[in-house]
This record gives sequence, C-alpha cells and structure tokens, in this order.
Amino acid sequence: GAYSKSLENKHEQYNIENIILCRLLAKHEQKRELRDTSFRDKLPDRSLHKNRRNVSDHTPTYSEVRSKASNNFDIYLKGYKDRYIKKKRLYKLDCYYENKIFEKINHIRVIAEKMHNDKKRCKKIFLKKYGIVLILFALIPAIGIIYPIVFGIDKNNTGIAGICEDSSHIRGSPKEHKPNTGVSCKYSWIYNNADLIKRFGNISYTFLFTSCIIVLSIISYIFIKFRKYEKLKAGKCKMNIK
Repeated sequence: GAYSKSLENKHEQYNIENIILCRLLAKHEQKRELRDTSFRDKLPDRSLHKNRRNVSDHTPTYSEVRSKASNNFDIYLKGYKDRYIKKKRLYKLDCYYENKIFEKINHIRVIAEKMHNDKKRCKKIFLKKYGIVLILFALIPAIGIIYPIVFGIDKNNTGIAGICEDSSHIRGSPKEHKPNTGVSCKYSWIYNNADLIKRFGNISYTFLFTSCIIVLSIISYIFIKFRKYEKLKAGKCKMNIK
C-alpha cells in the first residue's frame, strides 16, 4: 500500500511539472511571435510587398482596358444625335462629318477583322470601294490646269492651241493679229475671242488655287479625325459626350 501511494505522488508531481513547463513554453512562444510580427511590420520590404500586392490587385489587365475603351467608343458613337442637336453652326457640320468618317473607318476595321487582318485582301476591297472616288477627288485641281495646257502661260510658253506665226497676219506694235487677213487662218478664233479666253484663264487659276486648298484641307481633316478615332478606340482620348 505504501509503495502504490508513493507512485501516485510521483505521478501527480510529474503532471504538475509538465503543466508548468507547457505554460512556460506557451508564454515564450507567444512572446516570440509578437516580437517577430512587430519586426516584420517594421521591415521596408514588407510594406513594399504590401504595396505591390495592392497595386497588382487593382491593376486592370490589357483585355479589360481594351474592352473598356471599346465600350466607351461605342457609347461615344451612340451619343452622336444628342451631340449634334446641341452643336451650332460649324460645330454642327464638324459633328456630322466626324460621325460619317468614324462610321467609314469602323466599317473598314470590321472587314479587316473578319479577314484576320489580311492586308492584301483588305487593300483590294478598299480600292474597289473607294479607289475611284479618291482618285477623282484628288484630280479635281487638275481641271484648273486645262487652261495653261491649251492656251499656254504667256507668249513665250504657248499651249497646244498654238499662235499664229504668219507675219502677214500680224500688224502694229504691240503686235496684234489682223481681224481680216483675206485668207483663212486657223488661229483667228483665238484672237477674235481673246477677252473671253482671258476671263476663262482667270477663272481657271482661281479654281486651281481654291481647289488645292480645299482638297488639302479635307485630307488634313480626315487625317485628324483618323487620329482621334485611333485614340478613342485605345481609350487615350478624352471623350466629350455632350
């Protein structure tokens, strides 16, 4: 009986020591964790890592940016009627033609995407649809050079119509063509209608100068709108929906 009682006392003492040891270890582990946590929070790399993680979490992907930009562009196109109503005078014309240009460019882009950006096929379709119109448009100023080609620039630079070189048909100073030479002269119509031809020449030069300015202005306008279209599609241009 005394032996078994001694064993019980030793067992109880062992349990008490074990409990005390476990508590001490737990307190030590808790202090170490608190110390390590405080140390990690003070590290600059940790804060940098947190910042990077936050930036990464809030950074949109390329596809998201492209999709958002495309949606914004669609909204801009759909808001055309509202913008057109609010515009006045030249701004109304600008709004109208901008929308027309955007529709044409967008149509070409859709065709290109359907053909998987096959440049040769896209170029062929583009030239077939718009080639003749663009060529005729570019040739409008050429109408103004008809006069100098036919009648020349001056007496030293004559045109294909030519001048009378028969001295018997010329009189006075400055030299003028006789109204009645007594013989048929194929150049007489030029001299008989000199005033009319001169007025036609003035009109031709005015048309040439004006048409060149108009054509260059339209080409520049289309180029500017094309750049705006590209920026809107890429989401790089501030949209004025109003």
